[in-house]
Amino acid sequence: MTSLTLVPVPPVAQLEGVSQHYGKTVALNNITLDIPARSMVGLIGPDGWVSRVYCR
Repeated sequence: MTSLTLVPVPPVAQLEGVSQHYGKTVALNNITLDIPARSMVGLIGPDGWVSRVYCR
């Protein structure tokens, strides 16, 4: 039987403690996010519009 060894790979992008406010509206509150390579990330706005980024 062959075993698989996973090697940790650093993220291509990293956010730590990010907050964003628009007036009194809190959009992001202290978020932390690691984005691994070869991933698709989408942000959905209040109107349902999606902004996406592909990380190579």
